[in-house]
Amino acid sequence: MAAKSFYSTPNAHVIIASRSAEKSQRAIEEIKRDGKSSTSTIEFRELDLGSFKSIQAFTQDLRTSRQKLDVIVNNAGLLSLRDAHKTEDGLEINFGVNYLGPYALTRRLLKNLTKDARVINVASDVNKSKFTAPIATRLELSSSQDFRAAHGINASDKSAARQKFEKAYLSEDQQDGKKKDMDIESYAGSKLGNILFTYELQRRLNNDPRYQEMSTFSYTPGGTSTDIFNDLPAFIRYPLKLFLKSPTVACKPIVNLATSPLDTFIKGGFYDSSTKLLQLDPHLQEKYPPETWKILWDESSRLCRKLGITFDDDLDSFVL
Repeated sequence: MAAKSFYSTPNAHVIIASRSAEKSQRAIEEIKRDGKSSTSTIEFRELDLGSFKSIQAFTQDLRTSRQKLDVIVNNAGLLSLRDAHKTEDGLEINFGVNYLGPYALTRRLLKNLTKDARVINVASDVNKSKFTAPIATRLELSSSQDFRAAHGINASDKSAARQKFEKAYLSEDQQDGKKKDMDIESYAGSKLGNILFTYELQRRLNNDPRYQEMSTFSYTPGGTSTDIFNDLPAFIRYPLKLFLKSPTVACKPIVNLATSPLDTFIKGGFYDSSTKLLQLDPHLQEKYPPETWKILWDESSRLCRKLGITFDDDLDSFVL
């Protein structure tokens, strides 16, 4: 795991942010046992990315203590195939945990980051394959003509854009447990969101003198043997794991992106498990040109505010 590698760095302080204190403490004990000679420290802090209340509490604690951060790794990877499964805030759960939660967390912590800090968003292979890329178009908020129109790309009604967004991710049907079409496409859309967020975050950092030295990357580890597949039927889940890489192998590129000399990478880049720079599938490049990155950002910011999360990073004022 990445935390183990970071712990082996001299004088580091590692925070494992997770919903499960029990699992995290077991991991911490193992990390400490394997790194007895380390001069670093490690701790657990509770964080549920499916809860804006939890995100608010976690980030406020760090902001109040003015604790400086060199690296944020957004490693949420939920794949829920259950009908109408939602977060406590009423969001479709794949979108809420994999995309909007990390978006809110990162923006709430921007002022805690050191001058040359790095943000790493873990994405997915579903967005690089020509066979699976089309399903990622479930990310409705940036693909619809209504959204493009509402943000000045074509003049139209802004309320239509918002209605379409909330119907997809915060609709009454979703909240009432009636929405039945959330599946692998929702997961793919949420992970595409991680990549587009990385592109747009870097673009905004580059245009603000306070943040210009910061770097952000997205990364796809490929198929990895974790709990993410727990919702799959057992007859699929167990054979599948025979072909997956271990978490130890999958985390190595994360550590490289976090610690290698910066001139090794392109800021805002999307990287694979060999830290090779990737491009989105042509289908997605056409569907999600740069102006849609801003649309995703703006609508995400608006929804966060609606659900009680606010930001003071001044990045919403960016103009194309």
